[in-house]
Amino acid sequence: MNSKNSHPNWKQANNFLLGYGSLLSADSRLQFSDNPHPAICVRVKGFQRGWITRAFHEHQTYVGVVPSQNSEINAHCVPITINPSLQQREQDYRFVEVEHQQVLPNGCRNSELWHHVEHPRAKLWICESLKNYPASDEFPIHQSYVDTCLSGCLNHYQQDKEIHHDGVAEARRFITTTAGWQCLLNDRDSVKYPRAGKLSSQEQGIIDELLNEFGYKSIGQS
Repeated sequence: MNSKNSHPNWKQANNFLLGYGSLLSADSRLQFSDNPHPAICVRVKGFQRGWITRAFHEHQTYVGVVPSQNSEINAHCVPITINPSLQQREQDYRFVEVEHQQVLPNGCRNSELWHHVEHPRAKLWICESLKNYPASDEFPIHQSYVDTCLSGCLNHYQQDKEIHHDGVAEARRFITTTAGWQCLLNDRDSVKYPRAGKLSSQEQGIIDELLNEFGYKSIGQS
């Protein structure tokens, strides 16, 4: 698929997706959704994130969100074209439109993109979980999926290939606003998540430190 054909100039976009899981990773978005566009880090009010989306065909559990009036998550707001590759990627969710007042910039460094996002014609979407299944031994959370999500947070604020403290804070925010961390399985030596982003050993080390900070350690991790 040619990204220039499937994703026109983002300045012409009217649809924006609030990516709160693997779509946080620019690398994963480019590789598997053919999306080359920049993103803005935002806060999204009115949703609770958790490890609740069961991918039966892959025997694993993904993050999902459900409406929750007093909850808030972090996400990346990405210009999108709703095309077959995106619909296939989000087959276990439904696209729900989000009110503009629910979305606030969180350390926005792209004022031009934010100007397009806040335009009254812009439609903001989030992928709400169709069903709620907690992670289990049969349907674990794979480390490669966690790595993809958290590396997206870390790299968003990267400067001169160096991880910025704002990126670490964003990864920590992901962990603290996500429920249901049981059954975390280390699959780094044999990756099970099919849309895994690339990350360095440094990023893996930071992710392990952050997870350990909250007492989350994957099965099979030394």
